[in-house]
Amino acid sequence: MSPTPNDATGAAHDEAPQTAPAPVDDKTLSITVGAFVVFIATWIGSKMAGTALPSAGFGGTDLRLAQIVLVLIAGVAAVLLGRSLKSIPRSVFLVITVFYFAFAALAAVFTGQFTSVEVESRLFAIVRLVHFIADLIYPLIVAQVLAVTVSRVGAALGDTDVDADSAGTDTGRLEQRAARSGRAAAIVLFAVVAAIIVVWILRQPITAEPLLSQSGDVIGAVAAALGSVAAVYALRAVAVARSLPAEQPAVGRDLSRTRPHLAHTLTFLTIAAGLYLCRQYAITSVDFGAGLGGGYPFGPVGLLVFTIGSFGLAVITFDAVTQRRKTPADPK
Repeated sequence: MSPTPNDATGAAHDEAPQTAPAPVDDKTLSITVGAFVVFIATWIGSKMAGTALPSAGFGGTDLRLAQIVLVLIAGVAAVLLGRSLKSIPRSVFLVITVFYFAFAALAAVFTGQFTSVEVESRLFAIVRLVHFIADLIYPLIVAQVLAVTVSRVGAALGDTDVDADSAGTDTGRLEQRAARSGRAAAIVLFAVVAAIIVVWILRQPITAEPLLSQSGDVIGAVAAALGSVAAVYALRAVAVARSLPAEQPAVGRDLSRTRPHLAHTLTFLTIAAGLYLCRQYAITSVDFGAGLGGGYPFGPVGLLVFTIGSFGLAVITFDAVTQRRKTPADPK
């Protein structure tokens, strides 16, 4: 028996939510942030291990094995970052992630295996070029996945059916948590921007030697990583704050609807540039020449983008969480 039109419509309505993104609650966000932290640590660790391989001598076998393990862990953590995407973007991100980390693992396996000049010039040079391009592109994908996921945190606030008193209590708690996390994230972003600028100044050869060498690279790498994680919490705070009831301004245009989009863009720029700077600073802390080899032309651009993105996101976050928000009064 063929289904009636009403049954067919109901079935289609029931199947529609399956393609919708999963709600991003606090637990999902914690898993996403935890996976992001693991991704940063293992991904950067694999880059540092790969940089140290040429000077490892006979101990390079253990270092190469550690690099491969770190690459695999980073791949698993990256897969968890896209678990809350829609079905099609999630599948695309999964395919890209699998190919990227499979290629990175193969590159780690074959690094140093070819000693022939002919093989080095024809094969391994191509592998290194493709890997270098992939290292520039993949952080952009990760940054966009995180920005899309976190910006939907406040989307489910109005989906629950509760009474007015419970709704007011829940709204107040959400507002307080958003204010606390938003202020903390903004302070971290301001501090990170200051640290990055100070490190960059002290790394310049103003005199015969820069005032900071490898210690400055370590500080820069840690600051870039902290800024990337703080950007996630900052965007979440903005998304939650903008999802709460707000009193419309009496005069002028309400900018609260445009700021989440701006915060989304700034978060993307901060995370993408932060991952790049973290990788570059970590590599230069191991081998200065290797770190500045192919990536130096992009260094000032990444530094500028990270600084502008972090500072702008911090300002927007402070404005979003400190602005007084309340349910508009009923006209009488």
